[in-house]
Order: sequence, then structure tokens, then C-alpha cells
Amino acid sequence: MRDPARVFRTKLAVLVVSLAVVVAASLWIGLAAARDVRRTVDVLFDVELDAAGFARDFRSTLYGLQRALLQVGTVPAADSSAAIRRDRGALDERLKSRMAISTTEEKRGLLLELSSALRSYEAAIDELERSPGVLDAPLDRSTMARLDEGAVHLERIADDFATANDAHLRSLWNASLHAVRRLRNALFGCIGFIVVITAASGALVARDVVRPLRAQLVESKALSAQHEKLAALGTLAAGVAHEIRNPLTAIKARLYTLKRTAASDAAGEDVAAITREIDRLERIVRDVLSYARPSQPILTEIDLSQWAAAVARFVEPDLGSRGIQLQLQAPHPVSVRADADQLRQAVLNLIRNAQDAFDSRPGHIALEVRHEHGPLRGRPQEVAVLTVRDDGPGIRPELHSRLFDPFFTTKASGTGLGLSLVARIVDNHGGEIRFRSAPGAGTRFDIRLPLVSATSHA
Repeated sequence: MRDPARVFRTKLAVLVVSLAVVVAASLWIGLAAARDVRRTVDVLFDVELDAAGFARDFRSTLYGLQRALLQVGTVPAADSSAAIRRDRGALDERLKSRMAISTTEEKRGLLLELSSALRSYEAAIDELERSPGVLDAPLDRSTMARLDEGAVHLERIADDFATANDAHLRSLWNASLHAVRRLRNALFGCIGFIVVITAASGALVARDVVRPLRAQLVESKALSAQHEKLAALGTLAAGVAHEIRNPLTAIKARLYTLKRTAASDAAGEDVAAITREIDRLERIVRDVLSYARPSQPILTEIDLSQWAAAVARFVEPDLGSRGIQLQLQAPHPVSVRADADQLRQAVLNLIRNAQDAFDSRPGHIALEVRHEHGPLRGRPQEVAVLTVRDDGPGIRPELHSRLFDPFFTTKASGTGLGLSLVARIVDNHGGEIRFRSAPGAGTRFDIRLPLVSATSHA
């Protein structure tokens, strides 16, 4: 049998570990997404510099160089040469800076193509500057056409770079949106799973803790009310039993005198019958007083096997006279702390009930002692088991729930206190009593007590 407390702790631990794993995974996904967002933002910043600066500045500087070439011959040659060198240097510097921060292969290829075209364009300008007197007069149309063609080629490459840069910008923007969505989904998933785990934990606590506690509270209230009623009834019964015991003693004394003076066998039989009924009344009075005024057990360590053998020797003659065979099965020493007299009273009540169940028919009663590892009052431990088992007619299922109720009996004569006393004695010993019974299959009662020591012999 599984320990309910251990099962509950295991389930709760699984839920907590699952929650921790999901939170850790969500945090990892969230951090990865946040890192992607930060990296994307950094790249977007650089790309924005590229998009907003390089293509525009490159074209602007190229236009300035074109103007300087158109002004050749209209301004002093030294000024034209200085303007051309300034704009060429600016183009080279911008191209080098962009190549250093270019982020994709496509843009690097375009920049290399732009660098090659720029070298060709500058080579044509160098050729003009080396020609004597060229900068002193306006450039001819064929020269300007060749230079314009080179400038248009440079502008086209710069425009292609800007287009590639815009495409890269869009892809990075989409990547950032995807990273943000991942972060959002991770957070929503984490929140959703936390809600599910919290609900599951609440349901688990409600089912395995709150509901049993509520049931125990209701049961405790019912038991408290029942105990109050039984206490009042027990007080009344004790008073009545005490009042009955006094006249019974006087009747028994008179009966003893009458037995000595009985003149006939018929009178002797009447005296014997009256004596048996008085003994039965005394047993009833004793049961009522035992239930109404329970005494705490005086616990000593006893060997349950030897104790059971003594009980068997005591009841065997009476059972044998009724055609009932008693089987004792106590092969190994089993030690418990118990009140031998109270435990004897409990077992004798069980044997007497089994005897009465046969209703003057022959049968078998087994008295067994063993030890096992199992639950006792909700905790697994080493347990001594004392079993009283019979092969009688059994107990109807509808009566099972009332077997241990005080004053409940199915016998024509009886107080209905026998099993109640057994249950109380076992409970005072820190044990528990279980039973199994079915019509035609006999009845079995197991008294389970905490084990002190047990030695098994092969």
C-alpha cells in the first residue's frame, strides 16, 4: 500500500520541478530573443548610417567632383586642381569607411565593384592632370562625355548599394520582429504554464490536503457528538450495571445455599440453568462497565506467540466441547508492547463471536501471529499482526459499516459492545483493526500493532 503523504509529496515535487524547468527554459528563450533584438538593433543602427549617409554622401561628393571638372578653364588651374584632389580624397575616404563596416557579402561585392570603377574614373582624371595645359582651358566634349560615363557608372553602383542596403534593412527589421515575437511567445508560454501549474498545484492541494482535512473535520465533529452521546449513555449504563450487580451477588449467594439443599435432580438442573443465566448477566454487566469506564493499558513487552499459545490453551477445551477446532499458527517470536489482560479480553471477544457464528455447528477457528512490513495508521513500518479467522457463515456486506458501533448486535442475546471494546483496546495500544468477510466465506479480523522486535527462523 502506498503512503498517501509520500504520493502527495512526489506529485507536488514533480509539479515544482516542471515549473522550474519551464521557467528556466522560458528565461533561456527570452534571453536569447532579447540578445537577438539587441544585436539586430545594433546592426540596424549601422545599416541606418549606411542607408542615410553613404549613398547620399557618395553621390553628393561625386557631383562636386563633376562640378570641379566642369569649372576647369573658368577658374585658376590651382583652384581646380585643389577642388579635384579634395573631392577625390573624400570619395576614397567614404568608400574605405563603408567597406570596413559592410555586413553582407552582396554589399561587399558592390563596394568592391564601386572601388574598381572609382579607380578607373580617377585614372582618367590622373591622365588629364598629367597632360600639360589641360587644366588651363575648359575640357572638350569627348573628354567630359567619357568622364560623365564613368560618373554615371559610379552612381548606378551606388544606387545598387543603396537598394541592397534597403533590402538588408527590411530583412533585419523582419528578424527583429521575429525575435520580439519569440520573446513575447516565450513570456506568454511561461505565464500560461505557470497558471496551469498553479491551478494543478491548487487542485492537488485541494484534493489531497484540503478535502481530506475537511472530511476529517466533519468526521471529528460527528465523532465528538457521538462520543458525547455515548459518554452520557455510558454513565447511565454504568449506574444501571452497578445497581444490577449488587442484587446479582445476593441472588448468587442464595442460589448456592439452595443448590446444597436441593432434594431432586430436577431442582439441581434448575439451579444450574439459573447459575448459567446469572453468569451471562455478570458478563453483560462486566462488558458494560468496561465500556463505560475504560482503563488505560499498562504496556509491557510480551512475546505475542507465547501469549497466543496461552490463550489457545485456555479456550481450546470449551471450543472442543462444541465441535470447533482451534488452529494456532505462531511459529516465530514476535514482540510487542501491550497490556496482556486487555489484549486477551479483545481476542477472547473475537473468538467468542466466531464461536457464536457457528450456531452449534462444527467449524474451524485459526489464531495466527506473524510480522510484516506495511502501513500502520498511515505510516509504513514493521507491524505485528494477530489474526482471528473462522470458516463460518460470514457477515452480510450491509452490516460491515456498523460492526464497531456500540450496542449494535445481530444476536438474540448480547450487548453489542464486544467489537466496540476490541476496537477501543486496539486503538489504545496504538494499533488498528481490519476485517474481511463475505457470506459463505468466513470472517477474518487482523489486529495490527507496532512491532518491538521479530526474529525469523528458517
